[in-house]
Amino acid sequence: MTDNRRAFLNALFLLTVQGVNFLSPLVLMGMLVSRNGIGIFGEYSFSYAISIYVQGLIDYGFMYTGVLQVSNSAHSGRKIARIFFSILFAKLFIASIVLIAAFVVFFFIESRDFYIVIGILIGVANALMPNWYFQGRQKTLLISCVNVASKLIFLTSVFLFVDFNASSSEILRIQFLSIIPACILANYLVFSELEKIGSKFNYSYSRLQIINGWNMFSTSISSLLVANGATFWIGIVAGSYAVGVYSAVEKIYKGISGLALPLMQAIFPLNCRNFKAYEFYKAIKLVVIQSVFVYAFIFLVVAAIYILSDRIFLILKFNREMIDIYWIYSIPLTLWVLLSVCNNFLGLQILSASGNQKFYAYGVNLFSLIYFATLFLLVRNESAVNIVPWINFFAELILSLVLVYGVFYKVWKSEKNNLSAVQ
Repeated sequence: MTDNRRAFLNALFLLTVQGVNFLSPLVLMGMLVSRNGIGIFGEYSFSYAISIYVQGLIDYGFMYTGVLQVSNSAHSGRKIARIFFSILFAKLFIASIVLIAAFVVFFFIESRDFYIVIGILIGVANALMPNWYFQGRQKTLLISCVNVASKLIFLTSVFLFVDFNASSSEILRIQFLSIIPACILANYLVFSELEKIGSKFNYSYSRLQIINGWNMFSTSISSLLVANGATFWIGIVAGSYAVGVYSAVEKIYKGISGLALPLMQAIFPLNCRNFKAYEFYKAIKLVVIQSVFVYAFIFLVVAAIYILSDRIFLILKFNREMIDIYWIYSIPLTLWVLLSVCNNFLGLQILSASGNQKFYAYGVNLFSLIYFATLFLLVRNESAVNIVPWINFFAELILSLVLVYGVFYKVWKSEKNNLSAVQ
């Protein structure tokens, strides 16, 4: 099987998973808003944002560095086994620190909301899913089936067992219980594949993974902070109802951006190899061709949502206020989606895949600082929530400019080196 065909099949499998990931929060939102009110969905969204942060801390950027290492070691089973076990130990070590710190903090705060604890546990379980391993091996069919089954079990359980008086803690508990079997099964599949190879655990190699992964960790955690920062901040300054309304609208656009993620994940190992095998110019041309197909897909999704908006509002149980807010947010959030996809191509598919992830890390860290400083200064109460989508857009635009500079700088440097070699 050729690399391009394998990348296409992996993108198809991952797109199925992301399609379920796109629909599941929307279906859940429709069920919760109609049964329990927007406030419960706001609590759920706040807790889920915490779970994403916990997952990002434990994942430590291995979703990218692990994929890169496994992809570049495709012909060495023993090396792949060493990579997997070293990353697994590193994640378990970080998870233990995160859990201890989280529960110490939780013990000393006055408001002990149990749904926050479950959100932390969900983050740990998601972080221990070995999705990165299967993506690096470009064998995503099995892990895609496991992830889809977990989501379907969660939604079915909510539909069957959650009544009108349910709390957000009950919903999160069901989600946690649906993730645990999937996590165990996914790791079992990896263990059963690697046990034939055999690889002794190496503490120093795990330590090296953590040290070398710092740049991608800072990048990924900054991205996660920004992606969920608005939900988290609105929950603090404006309460569960405001965060519920904002999250309900944002999830549609975040879902559109998320639909591009499996395509990006599938082509990332391919681009890593392209930058290793070809000249910088040729590899960039291949990325540009990929971006045309991805953007065509995104425009089709945006157009479909616009055409079917009335039906979508009806299915999701949007009231008049939420519909009005949706259209107010539509322009800045659409621009934000388009720029976020562009930044993925610039930062991950070009800079990181070519080994220049340090520049990407600097750009994302600067972007996150500007974003949170702006949120802190301008969004201090519920009346200021409507400017958040515009903050998302302008912060993403700043990141685009920084990454464009980084790519052109790399192109200039590559051209200069080529001229020096010719002379």
